[in-house]
Amino acid sequence: MKLYVEYSNEVWNWIFAQTHYCNDNGDQNVPWPERTVPFIQNALNFWSEEWSGHEDRMVRVVGVQLSWQDVSNRIVFNMETGSFDAFSPAAYFHFSEDGIAAIEGLGEDATDDDVLFWARGGMLENAYEWVKAQHEEIAMELDIPMIYYEGGQHLTPHPFGSDQPYNDALVAAQFHPGMYDLYNEWYDSLRVFIKNEPALLVNFSFIGPTSGKYGTWGLLQNQFTQNAPYDDAPKYKAVTENVFDCSVKVSVEDLSLELSKITIGPNPTDSEIIIETINPGIYNLMIFKENGVVLSQKKFSGYLKTFLPTSGIYFFRILETKTGKVTYRKVVVQK
Repeated sequence: MKLYVEYSNEVWNWIFAQTHYCNDNGDQNVPWPERTVPFIQNALNFWSEEWSGHEDRMVRVVGVQLSWQDVSNRIVFNMETGSFDAFSPAAYFHFSEDGIAAIEGLGEDATDDDVLFWARGGMLENAYEWVKAQHEEIAMELDIPMIYYEGGQHLTPHPFGSDQPYNDALVAAQFHPGMYDLYNEWYDSLRVFIKNEPALLVNFSFIGPTSGKYGTWGLLQNQFTQNAPYDDAPKYKAVTENVFDCSVKVSVEDLSLELSKITIGPNPTDSEIIIETINPGIYNLMIFKENGVVLSQKKFSGYLKTFLPTSGIYFFRILETKTGKVTYRKVVVQK
């Protein structure tokens, strides 16, 4: 396992408190963004000292701003030589100025196809060129890898957080098959800037709600109701298909509870559910509503009778405390 370490997140972004902290508490005789450098340097120095002798297990990262090359350069080139191993812009694509103007002009007549067309334009005209500049001015100059602390689509209204007549089209584009193609084109573009080893790109959000005002960031919207082959989740399909040399397992052990050792019924039911286990021991039960909200939690040993209040779909998570093995079951209530 390799550890990637970075000081805070986006200390150049003025919407975040950490940026104001560095600005207010740094040397007031030093201009911004150079004023943030001592904070970054101090954090990475701690890691260098504490992990001395284990440098091969750690990557010290300096975060930069993708679209503002001057800020990136003034941070990176004021760091101590040899004190960091990589630098990290984001890898987002979004509308260009022409693109957002076109979408605004269409207003409520804007479609998901319009959104994807102008998003691709912004990707090629702006985002790709910004990544290229970061690679040429920092990665090639210092001979260090460029990795990405976040990335993907960044399709939001202008101004951010506002109600616009085209908000619905921004959301609809997230589920359009063309989004899958757009992600693959973007990842292929980013591969131009790596050498022999796969590059690290951290996706911003795995599961999240839709929003025309603030962005739809999740690859999925619900961990329970969306399943393979994920035809309603083009971003998820694209991301998982582009993962290389990265195991999704966190353990070499199979921590799933055998379905034959536990019974839940009747299912469907009108309210009552009985849970029985073959193996003796203590079990933890969590019951989730369809939207992921936890309805109740209980402990039981071998047998449990419980009741579900209203019609709908529920999800049971059962943990065997001795082994740590888990199983999930879907239960339908029809009153």
